[in-house]
Amino acid sequence: MPVLPKERLRFGPFEFDAQSAELFKFGQKLKLQGQPIQILSILLENPGALVTREELRQRLWPAETPTFVDFDHGLNTSIRKLRSALGDEAETPRYIETLPRRGYRFIGELTADRAQADNAGQPAVLRDSGERQSGTADIASSMAEAVSQQRRRSRYLGVALACLPVLVALGVFFFRSARNAPNGLVLTGTRQLTYLGDVNGRVLTDGRRIYFTSGGKNPLRYVSVNGGEETVIPCPVSRWVDSLKLQ
Repeated sequence: MPVLPKERLRFGPFEFDAQSAELFKFGQKLKLQGQPIQILSILLENPGALVTREELRQRLWPAETPTFVDFDHGLNTSIRKLRSALGDEAETPRYIETLPRRGYRFIGELTADRAQADNAGQPAVLRDSGERQSGTADIASSMAEAVSQQRRRSRYLGVALACLPVLVALGVFFFRSARNAPNGLVLTGTRQLTYLGDVNGRVLTDGRRIYFTSGGKNPLRYVSVNGGEETVIPCPVSRWVDSLKLQ
């Protein structure tokens, strides 16, 4: 594709001034300068054509530069800044297309305010008509871009509103779960149940009786949870031991 000899190039809501190397969006100047704006200028020189990474290196990072520059890192950073200013994405590009390991090319639709060569001999009426048509196309393109952005915002808002009831329900569920969670056991009082003074081992209960062990011939005993006399649970082993002693 031939080079476009234009002073001002327009694409979507953007306008690039080739002489001042400035980028505007809806008439507002963007804070884009240095290598990102230079890369945009190089890509706009041959729209639709591949600009290799090597060509960008030679033009922006010449070999004779005394300061060492990490070319790959610098180029990738500049491309990210340029895409951010254009609202473009590498996966679904509208303006800057990446050709992996090769380079980049500008794929947006361009219009121009004035051509330095083609329009030089046109009558004034035709130039004015062309400028009006170009202005109308730019306005239509800008309106279409604004409508597209509004639709995307509406779609994101719809997804957020659809997820809101689910998030509220989850919040209520976790709040109630935390609120109804059982607290740890708290000692509210004590009561003496036995008067043996010698209880050892583990203490168990079945809800009505408390089982424990103590010293003596029959160590296994239990007492009611309400207190009272202890009851001895005979141990068969102790009878066997007594029978051995009698022999």
